[in-house]
Amino acid sequence: FNERGEIIHRKRQKKEYDLVINVPPGTTKSLIFTVFAPVWGWLQDGTLRFITGSYSSSLSEEHSDLARDLIKCQRFQTYYPDLFIRQDKDIKSNYHNNKKGSRYTTSVGGTVTGMHAHIIIIDDPLNPKKAASIVELKTANDWIGRTLSTRKVDKDVTLTILVMQRLAEDDPSGVLLE
Repeated sequence: FNERGEIIHRKRQKKEYDLVINVPPGTTKSLIFTVFAPVWGWLQDGTLRFITGSYSSSLSEEHSDLARDLIKCQRFQTYYPDLFIRQDKDIKSNYHNNKKGSRYTTSVGGTVTGMHAHIIIIDDPLNPKKAASIVELKTANDWIGRTLSTRKVDKDVTLTILVMQRLAEDDPSGVLLE
């Protein structure tokens, strides 16, 4: 917003592509992509809106909470005092910073109605123990392809990042790469 209360839109560059990252478990992918990356993004551009998701709502919320705790910690605030979480918009699954940026956290099959993001991060959309299930594969693929794909601020600009271990030929990585 400017001094007259008018909305100012940032000009964002078109993305070259979406990103699919396939790595094995235990490589700190969740910390890097769902905890640290949104915080780093806000340090570059505080107006960014993120949607993050995983196969489990409790896992998604745990990662979101870790990022929120990082921003709130004393050491972070000492180095980056200009970025903080708004007190009136501060819950695990949906919080906003003081620069108009936000993070909404959900899970496969979960709702994202009314939310739109500049960056969508999907971390492990399939539970490895259920990856052989045709129903689980279809649910994850449909959620990514039919639900999250409609939650972009601008289809030419919004980046989708999928991070997971490969679990099947037709898992979300396979579908997005196709």
